[in-house]
Amino acid sequence: MAYQSDESGQPEIYITSFPEGKGKWRVSSGGGFWPVWRGDGKELFYVDLHDDFFACVVIPKGSEIEVGTPQHLFHTPVPAVGVAFDVSSDGKRLLVNHVEEEAQVPLQLVTNWPGQLKK
Repeated sequence: MAYQSDESGQPEIYITSFPEGKGKWRVSSGGGFWPVWRGDGKELFYVDLHDDFFACVVIPKGSEIEVGTPQHLFHTPVPAVGVAFDVSSDGKRLLVNHVEEEAQVPLQLVTNWPGQLKK
């Protein structure tokens, strides 16, 4: 099982066995969000604190797990809420919820809005 925790002081990606929860291995080293497994569970994808995408090979070895060095894939802005991305079962494609640069929209404050309904 892959998960995000801020126990180190910043969000990082960890893996553990499931359902036993035996062992804990840190995958990310510069922060991480949204861990997603490849279909066969041999590779883990995540996004770091700077919107850089990474992939990391994970090899089970008995009761231990060997975590490879995360490989940088690409950079693209992702949304602050919602699902950031998903990976195809073979790990060859990522579907990214891409964030376009937005023009600043002015904030409009409406006071006495019930009075506006009566007009």
